[in-house]
Amino acid sequence: MKTLSKQYAAVVTAWRYNKFFKARIQLTLFYVLMVANILAVFSGFIFFQVNQDLRTHDELEMSEALHGEFSEMFLEEFGENLIMADVLILLVFGALSYFLAGQTLRPIESMLRQHEAFSGNVAHELRTPLAALYATTSATLRNPATTAEYIETLEDVHHETQRLISLTEQLLKTTQYGSLHTREPVVVGEVAERVVAKMEALAAAAHVRLVCTTESLSIMGDVLALEELFFNLIHNAIKFSHPEGVVEVSVSKKGTVTVVDHGVGIKKEALPHITNRFYTTDTARDERGIRGTGLGLAIVSQIVAQHEGSLSIASEVGSGTTITIVFPVHTSAV
Repeated sequence: MKTLSKQYAAVVTAWRYNKFFKARIQLTLFYVLMVANILAVFSGFIFFQVNQDLRTHDELEMSEALHGEFSEMFLEEFGENLIMADVLILLVFGALSYFLAGQTLRPIESMLRQHEAFSGNVAHELRTPLAALYATTSATLRNPATTAEYIETLEDVHHETQRLISLTEQLLKTTQYGSLHTREPVVVGEVAERVVAKMEALAAAAHVRLVCTTESLSIMGDVLALEELFFNLIHNAIKFSHPEGVVEVSVSKKGTVTVVDHGVGIKKEALPHITNRFYTTDTARDERGIRGTGLGLAIVSQIVAQHEGSLSIASEVGSGTTITIVFPVHTSAV
């Protein structure tokens, strides 16, 4: 009795607060009601047709008295069997409808959950620098300060503002690379060499050496998107490398792109989630202790998917990370 009471309470709670459970039940009832109407019309037609056939048969071969007794018994039993068959069909179809309603709503529910999680993560990521800005400026306004203290406050404000700008730009990129704007033959090695050249200064400031080896590889893609891909991969590799470390970028003519660093690495349990938006690990800090936004690899994953490629990440804490991308080599792009 207690078990039934708990189950009833769980169903009532789900009906009140779980909009997808409620929608599933309503969709199931709609399906069942639609089939019930069809069965009612079809069963009524069959019953009427059988009754007419019986009357015709009895008028030809039997007396009127026997017709009445036989027809009533047969039609009564036939009607009961027809109703039982309809009920059985409705029960089976009801269970099937509940399953199909769940399958229909599952992608929508998953998309909504992702949207809610994304919105929550965005709010959380924006709140942190905004709270820091508010706390810093409030403390400075409340208390008299020296010129040096004002300068320090402005530096903090400048740093948090930069973080907000960076976060906003990366958020825009996660939507920008949802689809490719152009698709044309691209020499991947040239893109990699160009990005590496632009990032030499950043690597030198972090005391990291960049090594780039490329072979002839052409794919159908978006140059700007591929530049963003290499920028994120190389930037992450530099950020998480130890001083005097080496970041190796290579492009193979077979369609393989690898970026290898020998830095802090990623824990094994974090690898399946590392391309999720806003996902960061406890090792996701550079040598200065600055934490990333967790959007870089999400953008990379989107770009790879849009180029019909595959992405794999191998890493070991303390030994570094190897990111491998395999692009399909189209003959039309070569």
